[in-house]
Amino acid sequence: MTTNQRIHHRREQGVGRRPARLAAALLTATGAALLTPGVASAATVNGVATIAEPGLTTPLTSGGSTTPFTVLLPAQAACSGDTATHGYHVFSYLIPLATPLSSVTFNLGYPSTGYGLVNNTGTYYGAVNTAVGTGQITEIPNDFEWAPLVADDGVTLAQLLYSGSGSTASGSWNTGLACANTTGTVVDNWSIEVVFDASSTDPTGFTWTAVPSGSSAAAFTSAASTTFTEGSPDTFIPTATGNPDPTITESGALPAGVTFTGGVLSGTPTQTGSFTVTLTATNGIGTPATQSFTVKVQAASSATTTTSTTVATTSTTTTSPGSTTTTTTAAGAAAGTDSSSGGGVGGTSSGSGSSTDPSGPSLAYTGFHTVKGLGVGLLGVGLGLMLLGWGYRRRIRPARLARGSTP
Repeated sequence: MTTNQRIHHRREQGVGRRPARLAAALLTATGAALLTPGVASAATVNGVATIAEPGLTTPLTSGGSTTPFTVLLPAQAACSGDTATHGYHVFSYLIPLATPLSSVTFNLGYPSTGYGLVNNTGTYYGAVNTAVGTGQITEIPNDFEWAPLVADDGVTLAQLLYSGSGSTASGSWNTGLACANTTGTVVDNWSIEVVFDASSTDPTGFTWTAVPSGSSAAAFTSAASTTFTEGSPDTFIPTATGNPDPTITESGALPAGVTFTGGVLSGTPTQTGSFTVTLTATNGIGTPATQSFTVKVQAASSATTTTSTTVATTSTTTTSPGSTTTTTTAAGAAAGTDSSSGGGVGGTSSGSGSSTDPSGPSLAYTGFHTVKGLGVGLLGVGLGLMLLGWGYRRRIRPARLARGSTP
């Protein structure tokens, strides 16, 4: 007996018969009017199913292999045809995510590919009658479990966790409820993605996570490294996409002075070096995303100040009698000239200079100074006085001779 036949046999022993008895009771109570052939409604393709806690409408996003659950459909969810009039029946399915449901048939009373939803004793859910006249899906069980697939129905752990191996083995599946017509072809369906992951602590060896419609697993979008400067405060915020929004955590040794709090890496590092940690983004969808992240801390730049001191030197040179040249020079500075000349009372001066030191005034100065001999001036004064005395004597002598004085 194959796995599917074993599951089908358990269905015949259990849940598959209860809805049929319920339909018969409804037929008796409501009369033949409900059996009037009607027109099938529009089909529902890829509707949304939700895994929830038994007896509640609270979504159940994850659990262990023995965690009980139920499947919720939108209000008044119904097949596009009923059982009594159109021959439609409700089936459950569990197929690999890459397998299109359109390729699966239910003409044998269970899915031609994959498995289905089972209760805590391994009994398969399907084929189940719809409500008469409306095609509504009712009486969905509250005791579904995943563990009996492996424990009771012959599905191996390797078949369920078909991707990877060992502690990283996993399997992504599409599960839900479908309405099939008299040929076993799927006409309506409501589905949800479920991911099974290997677990060494689970009694059956795996756990599961439900992936709600429109959701996506976490994935990092930010750079895998950042650079801080020793002694300077800085911040880095890693980012990741996913629906729902993922939460990012950090593990590993960060540089002293740097912390990771509330998804933000920040602080003032007090040591240099390269530090590698692990960032993990989790949103409950699939396997959490991890990133090897490096924090580089560089040394602070050292400021350099240079002070220059120049010492002026002076030399004096005699260029000609009565003329001297004085030169003043500051080491490391540009040269200039200054010339002065004078003759005791006045003189002229001219000068030029330049500085190549942009940090301040230069001490460099070169001057040329010429002084006329003081002796020449004094000689002129003496000659003037002598002439003045000679003229005075010339005026006095004729006056004395006229008065008869003896010369």
